[in-house]
Amino acid sequence: MESLYQFLGNLFLQIGLPISLANGLAFFLYEVFFLSIVLLVGLTFFTFVRIRFLDEKLAHSLNRKPKIIAYGSMALLGIVSPFCSCSAIPAFISLSALNVPTGALFVYLIVAPLVQETSMILLFTQFGLWVTLIYIIQGVIAGVITGLILSRASDKQLFTPTLLSQRHRTTSALHHYSTDTESKMKQTFGFSISPNPQSSACYDAQNIVQFSHCCDSAKSDNNPKKNLFYQSATEAIGILKKTYKYILIGVALGALIHGAIPKEWIATPLGTSNYIAPIIATLIGIPIYSDDVALIPVAKSLLDSGAALGTALSFVMASSVVSIPSFILLGSVLQKRVIIKLAMILAVTIIIIGYVFNFLQPIIL
Repeated sequence: MESLYQFLGNLFLQIGLPISLANGLAFFLYEVFFLSIVLLVGLTFFTFVRIRFLDEKLAHSLNRKPKIIAYGSMALLGIVSPFCSCSAIPAFISLSALNVPTGALFVYLIVAPLVQETSMILLFTQFGLWVTLIYIIQGVIAGVITGLILSRASDKQLFTPTLLSQRHRTTSALHHYSTDTESKMKQTFGFSISPNPQSSACYDAQNIVQFSHCCDSAKSDNNPKKNLFYQSATEAIGILKKTYKYILIGVALGALIHGAIPKEWIATPLGTSNYIAPIIATLIGIPIYSDDVALIPVAKSLLDSGAALGTALSFVMASSVVSIPSFILLGSVLQKRVIIKLAMILAVTIIIIGYVFNFLQPIIL
């Protein structure tokens, strides 16, 4: 595959393009082609695992499980969840209505956008196995720490009244809630829990978390002749279509950094010699609203240009889970003081993770 990158670079040089433009364009085309193949295969596998092994019984049984099992189960669900960013809050509400333990709820809220299946595939292709494994472990640890801290508070201290009224409903009540309740949910949150949702490109109707949300609905197909692999591949293609624009944006920004920005511009403020670089990267990432699918290629280009590994990943994590727009949306379901506390916990955790990666960089890269 590397020969394809070299071939494209030489081709653009032969037709007279400047070196920086030739390198950037070759980088863009190579990464888009390579990531498309890897993502399609990887998403098919993760979708197969989710449909085959996860069902609604998981959420209903968590209250009877030890805390470590409940937290681990929700972390696993977060990892294999394919939800787009617009469905993160509805998923949180749906799980809350299923009466998932409070701490486990916040584990899911953190792990789902931070360590989702697409980001794992991209991390593996861009940074390798060890970086991916350590990223997953630290992402899960971040979710568990957040869950443990916030689980000490009561539901009344954590959730808004509307969500609190849904929180303590039983599963049977979830399937028989009134039209007035649904209308109130839609008015307050912009979406409602639906006992029989349609499939969408973001998720499959068989998924454990079922809800209606802002994503475009797709026609459900109940053809019994479709085997599980075909169903997985079809949903994977749908997910890829939803995230492809972010991949293009991320790779384009990465190509710009790779081909046009002098390395010393990045290496000096974000390199290993700057001991506050993870703090700077986290603070820069917080105002940015972006999917990690778009930011991981950017992080790889920053690393290639001289930025420290942990600094680049701190930027990705801050933009994925501590962005200001996402916390504004969380204001519809969580108390304001909880949102502030959650943001502080996550920011500190991400900075620490950045320093850990910077320390391990000589060993794992």
